[in-house]
Amino acid sequence: MKNQVIRTLDDQGRIVLPRALTSQVGWAAGSSLTTFVNLRNKTVELFVQEDGAMQIDELGRVTIPKGLRDALGWAASSKLAVEMNVFEGSILLELEVKLAPKCVFCGKQEEAMSINNVSMCNQHMRTIASWAKLDKLRDA
Repeated sequence: MKNQVIRTLDDQGRIVLPRALTSQVGWAAGSSLTTFVNLRNKTVELFVQEDGAMQIDELGRVTIPKGLRDALGWAASSKLAVEMNVFEGSILLELEVKLAPKCVFCGKQEEAMSINNVSMCNQHMRTIASWAKLDKLRDA
């Protein structure tokens, strides 16, 4: 069974815990959860506790409190991608690290930018632009 899932934090600070993960740890709707927060790594570990402050709703969502999101730098309005992993009877939430874009042609990260989900360095963008100019001249 897949142990790693990526989901988005919504604008109200809720995140859906996939059934595949919650069933691995034996959680269901109404389970009371508490957290262990690591501010250094910016992670939240969820685990079941009878008097936990958070509950899983009927849709499998958990709301991460605003104060906790602020402390972690997880602004809900930015639609953050959060990675979830099952970890010894708990679920670990951590911000997905976005890698810098790399040129699809040469692999350079320096000066690479993404256009229509295709990343290119300046050199290759200039090359493609010159090809486009040649095509226009040929078609004229």
